[in-house]
Amino acid sequence: MLTQVLNQVQPHKSSIVLVGDINIDSLKEHKSKNRLEETLAAHDIYRLNLPPTRITRNSATSIDCVCTNLSTEHLRVHVLETGLSDHKGQLCELDITTEQPKHISQIRRHINPHTLNDLKLSLAQQTWTEVYSTLSADGAYNSFLNIVTMEINTACPTKKMRQRKNNKFTNYSDREVNQLKQEYLQSLHRYELTGLERDRSIMAQKKKLYDLKLRKLRQDNAANHIFRSSNKSKAAWEIVNSERA
Repeated sequence: MLTQVLNQVQPHKSSIVLVGDINIDSLKEHKSKNRLEETLAAHDIYRLNLPPTRITRNSATSIDCVCTNLSTEHLRVHVLETGLSDHKGQLCELDITTEQPKHISQIRRHINPHTLNDLKLSLAQQTWTEVYSTLSADGAYNSFLNIVTMEINTACPTKKMRQRKNNKFTNYSDREVNQLKQEYLQSLHRYELTGLERDRSIMAQKKKLYDLKLRKLRQDNAANHIFRSSNKSKAAWEIVNSERA
């Protein structure tokens, strides 16, 4: 399957970085490791040598991979203890040139409380003589539509605007959360080395305390974000959309 994918993407025409749990240990010599390296080499791709990415009481294996055709000068990899799974995380930093995003503009109607108030005043001053004096229903409707459209275009004109970047709602951390996280990671590392039930129980308790504190902090930040916003509904949807992203 890997060969088929590489043949389709044609690595010789672009920069390639493959990452993920491949379940092939790079710290020991065996057939699967040699076969993978030969497949990658056929496309001028190599696998970076990473320290153990999964550590248990009885083993330490590097079964998560970062493979690329970039030179080591343009790629840096950090193995992180995240505590999210029994595998360590891999943070890849790429030093490559990318195209600057183009500013996208769009035509939007200028609507705010001030322009809406102007529209209300303009409509209130209308006599609607053309509407009342027209005999047919279609003619009256067209007259009404023309008047309303003209007033909307006057009070709330369309303007060419740059598309704004989506400001994602950010969950912040604090000193206590960081301390709880470090205590959890330390207990996790201890359990990985010993495999003892006592250490597993301590690790589970530390994780529970960390999760509860993190959840409380996120709830407080969400409540503060809504409280400080002048548009409560919009602020609430910003939080919802940030969770979906």
